[in-house]
Amino acid sequence: MCDSDINNILTSIKNIDSDNLFKILKTVISELERKSKQPVKEQKAKKGSMPKGVIPPQLMKPRAWVEFTLKDARENGWETFSVKKKKKDKESGNMIEEIVIMPCSSNVSGVHIYEGSVTEIVPTGRQIIHKEAMSLSKQRKENGHSSYALFESQYGSESKESESEPEPVSEPVPEPVPEPVQNTVKIVKKRTVKV
Repeated sequence: MCDSDINNILTSIKNIDSDNLFKILKTVISELERKSKQPVKEQKAKKGSMPKGVIPPQLMKPRAWVEFTLKDARENGWETFSVKKKKKDKESGNMIEEIVIMPCSSNVSGVHIYEGSVTEIVPTGRQIIHKEAMSLSKQRKENGHSSYALFESQYGSESKESESEPEPVSEPVPEPVPEPVQNTVKIVKKRTVKV
């Protein structure tokens, strides 16, 4: 409503008799009471994903555990573990889930690599990568591996020191694309997952 409309209403009120003025007054008061009882609509914060580069608080500990496992595995080696891989069957269109058993590590010249991964193509062997460390960390946590207790003690003291706002994530360093490991991967089960 603009100022000229309000001025027109005010001038017309001067010409109205007292009975109609009481009706207008009651209507205005009831409308004012109704509007005052309604809560003021505040703009809600935008829902959706977190800003880019910020780790949600609920994912900070699992992410730190995977990073800890990757570092520990590269320094001290790892045991045999399983990795789930999903593929889409070209003929039926169904998702097929494979469970791949990854071999344990062997120490070659001070570097832990997959056992049997030294080939003509990859003469230095292949190390564990982040994706595989995720599966290893899950297995280690479920089996109560000693490294999880060590992580818990270190993470607990670190989180108390920096228990305020989430830290921005640094850009991940791209890992080298691993060459396929020949004769070291063993497929245990295949099962079809309905989509």
